[in-house]
Amino acid sequence: MGFYTAAYGGLTAKEAMYDMDKLAPVWACFHEDFMPDFQAEAISPGRVFDLVQSSFIAWPGHGVPDDRPWQYVEAEYMKTEDYDALIADPSAYFMRGFLPRIASGFASLAALDPSRTSTRPPRCPTA
Repeated sequence: MGFYTAAYGGLTAKEAMYDMDKLAPVWACFHEDFMPDFQAEAISPGRVFDLVQSSFIAWPGHGVPDDRPWQYVEAEYMKTEDYDALIADPSAYFMRGFLPRIASGFASLAALDPSRTSTRPPRCPTA
């Protein structure tokens, strides 16, 4: 359902992403009027994209018009040479490699000590 819930209530995509006080009654009205079998997809708060400085998403007021939903910005975010790092330690790769690449707000994660970012258990010495 995404941004249809906002449009149903007369909100622009930008208003829906940045003004939760306007979105909440529209969201409730949509659910009361349509009684869906499931909760409609939540609209991501625009402030989150602002804070992480996303480069892989364009959102209303930041690359797309105010009345359009956010869109992925197509690019090669994962390179061929990244696969070995991903396979070796997925959590460390995403934390120190992928996230800083897609959002500059995560840039400081790239400098973390690799021994502290791994979720893999330490290997026991073999006898």
